[in-house]
Amino acid sequence: MCHRRYGKDFIALLIMVICATQHIGNYYIYAPFQKQAREIVTDAKTFDGKPLLETLIPKELLLKAPQMGVVNKSDWSIALNNGSKIFIRGADNPNSSVGIGARGMIFTEAALMKPGFYQYMKPAIDSVIDKTGFGFVMFISTPRGKHNWFTKLFTDYFTKLSKNPETQRKWYLDIQKASTSKAWNGAPVLSKKQLDDAKIEMSEDMFLQEFECDLNLAVTGSWYGKHIDVAFKEKRIGRYGFYANTNDEFSKVKYKGFYFPNEPVYVCWDIGRRDHTVLWFFQINRKNKRIRFIHHYRASGMGAEHFIDYQKEWLNKYHLPPALNILPHDGEVTEWATDTKRSDFLISRGLRVFTLDKGKLAENNQQALMAQIETVRMTFKDIEIDSEECTVGVIKLQEYVKKYDKTRGEYLDTPDHNKNDKASDDADAFRTGIVYYHIYLKPTLNYSYDYETSTSYGVGYDDEDRAWIN
Repeated sequence: MCHRRYGKDFIALLIMVICATQHIGNYYIYAPFQKQAREIVTDAKTFDGKPLLETLIPKELLLKAPQMGVVNKSDWSIALNNGSKIFIRGADNPNSSVGIGARGMIFTEAALMKPGFYQYMKPAIDSVIDKTGFGFVMFISTPRGKHNWFTKLFTDYFTKLSKNPETQRKWYLDIQKASTSKAWNGAPVLSKKQLDDAKIEMSEDMFLQEFECDLNLAVTGSWYGKHIDVAFKEKRIGRYGFYANTNDEFSKVKYKGFYFPNEPVYVCWDIGRRDHTVLWFFQINRKNKRIRFIHHYRASGMGAEHFIDYQKEWLNKYHLPPALNILPHDGEVTEWATDTKRSDFLISRGLRVFTLDKGKLAENNQQALMAQIETVRMTFKDIEIDSEECTVGVIKLQEYVKKYDKTRGEYLDTPDHNKNDKASDDADAFRTGIVYYHIYLKPTLNYSYDYETSTSYGVGYDDEDRAWIN
């Protein structure tokens, strides 16, 4: 766990390159999303502006001439002349790694990955270690609040696992705080002036979290942070499905979510042009009359077809019926296709669409927006979220923060739309779903309904989430 601007990806890649030169095999770098993985690895620069890969990998180690590019973009790999290969992958598509054997894996920005992703990949590296005696897994990330599995690993280590000899033998743990971290030459990674400047720009709690790796802080200034805390404690945010073997070559373990087979599926959107487009999938749990969010997806730089195909494939995979797509009022804007409204374009591709008009969903009206945010906060007691299927979504809801006035040293009652990788995109899509729920779904929950369902697991984070340590 490293503070901002520590250079954790640089160090992790350096270790992987050294191992790849000494132990021939396949190595894998995972980020939460494939596009993010490519940006971190292929587009990264050193502090002096040089391409990261060209700095890390001497041309003499490459299989092909450097002028051809370090990364083979046909399969997003780096081939070394000794036969080793480094693959760049996204945790959003574990099937792209089915059947692999791995000498080493790096999970960067690990806090944003599903808790079970490593459980899915673990057999691939275990099989190699069993046969060769060498292999490694490295998790690196900054803190992302106190409710993600990566932070929980650290708290569990200090409170429960540090006295376990097997854990001490297998795992190396390190926390690099900005106040104590050192560069290769012994100098501080960040100067006192850089830290003082950061303190001016941020609240005290935010500084402690991002630069001092405080493990016990919720995201400060969060609109929904306290409500998410309560939902975790009451286990309304948790695992509603289960893990099962996939029976493939390496007997991987895959998460299977729990869904209500006879309930409609709704998908609420926030449509991004330059920002992220976000989809939240939800159903109604009529047993307790709660709204359950069963899946979350976000991506940027993609056209409408990408989200249409993604939605159809996901619903088909779990044998769920076509969803009703709930668009904010800008669904009536002409943008995605020439002379075609966004909503009409989705309809032409076979989706069912409902657009909330301006009178029902706040846009530039600050008073109405604050009222709707308060409605979301009040609704949280009736919300359930699958923590596996919505890992990134929950983090983004926690990271949806108020604007911070550094002059006054306080948070304002105004959302900050530029913070935390545009977390407001995810929060806006979530709010769209809640508004629709209150207007059109909640009034229908009083009638009796005969439905087929089974007991929900809903156990929240428990020992299974960290079973891979043992």
